[in-house]
Amino acid sequence: MTENEKDSCERDLKLLKMMIEQAIEHASRH
Repeated sequence: MTENEKDSCERDLKLLKMMIEQAIEHASRH
């Protein structure tokens, strides 16, 4: 894996983590 691909992968993971955290927050508000 190249450095560029690694960066892209890490960005996707961060984004996914954020989305999951937001979903959990949203669910716990109900």
